[in-house]
Amino acid sequence: MLLLGSVVSVSSTAYANDDTASIKQACRDLVLDYAFYRDRPDATGVVNLFTEDGVIELLGDQFVGKEPIRALPAAFVDRLAALDYDSIKNAVGDYLKNKDIERLLIRRDKILEEVERLKKIIPNFLY
Repeated sequence: MLLLGSVVSVSSTAYANDDTASIKQACRDLVLDYAFYRDRPDATGVVNLFTEDGVIELLGDQFVGKEPIRALPAAFVDRLAALDYDSIKNAVGDYLKNKDIERLLIRRDKILEEVERLKKIIPNFLY
């Protein structure tokens, strides 16, 4: 499964009368619900955790709203597939050596192979 990071923010006014413990529990519940729906995979369950103007940021791109969030796993795989030697080199400069970039590309290929395998056996794997 792909693990995508997300940031959760809670409006302080929404919980103005709640104590810290209930706020922490609500955040825990949200993270657990996200993991549950993402691992099933249940796109509707994941998307329903977000408001209409919910935002996920990934690799410098913002996905705003329920439908772009629903499409996020496929967009992530597309971005990964588009990575090539030149795009990585341009991003990292001299920080990585050529052989390190080649190793990254090998890992990219292995991840994409696994995604293709999972798409064949898990319905709606990328939603």
